[in-house]
This record gives sequence, C-alpha cells and structure tokens, in this order.
Amino acid sequence: MRRKSIIVITLMLMALCFSLTGCNSYTSHGTGTLIVQNNVSDKAEVAFHSLDGTRVYEMKVKDSKKVLKYSGKLDKGNVTVYYDNDGAKKELFSVSAGENVDSSFEALEKGTLYIILETDGEAEGGNFSFSLE
Repeated sequence: MRRKSIIVITLMLMALCFSLTGCNSYTSHGTGTLIVQNNVSDKAEVAFHSLDGTRVYEMKVKDSKKVLKYSGKLDKGNVTVYYDNDGAKKELFSVSAGENVDSSFEALEKGTLYIILETDGEAEGGNFSFSLE
C-alpha cells in the first residue's frame, strides 16, 4: 500500500510540474557563435556570427491595432521566420544570403506573439529585428 501511495504522489507531482510549464511548444535550440539577443514585451532583436538551429522570441500584443515591424539580413545561408499569434505557426518571411527584408505585418490579435527563426543548416552574419508599434 505504501509503495502504491508513493507512485501516485510521484505521478501527481509530475503532472503538476508539466502543467506549470505552460503550453508553449516552441523552444530555442541549436548552436551558434557570437549571438547577441534582446527580448522584451514589445521588441525582439538578434544578431549572430553563425547560427544553426531555432531561436524563439515572445512578445505581448496588448492592442489589436499594433503593427509588427520587422527587418532581417543574412550574409550566408537561409533563415525562415515564422510567427504564431493564434495557436498556428505561419511563415512571416524567408531571407537568403545577401538579401535584406524590411516590412510590416498588421493582422495581429491581442495576446501572445511568438517569433520563430529557423535556419536551413548553418547561417552566418544575421541581423533580425522585430517590434510592435
């Protein structure tokens, strides 16, 4: 009986820990060198010498009239930038070696906005900026 109680308590603690971590299924992973990043509630920026993997940034959309202004450039490789503002991951833009992107996106909903950068192999000389205005 004591062993059964310990197993039940352990399972309950595990369930509690998993429920406290939230529902965000996006995680940053991969390798990189000289990564400088900043993420606050209405702005995210990243600059890197090299990056191979995924970087995730979280911003708060407090007003549905906000516009996401973004820019990105890359010296080598390919990066695809996605966003999730309503529970579905959608492509925002892609940038390849030597390209620059500077644009905005208006169809935002109030709530949490995830910005997800994914490289296609190793990317070099990247500089990306996102802000809610």
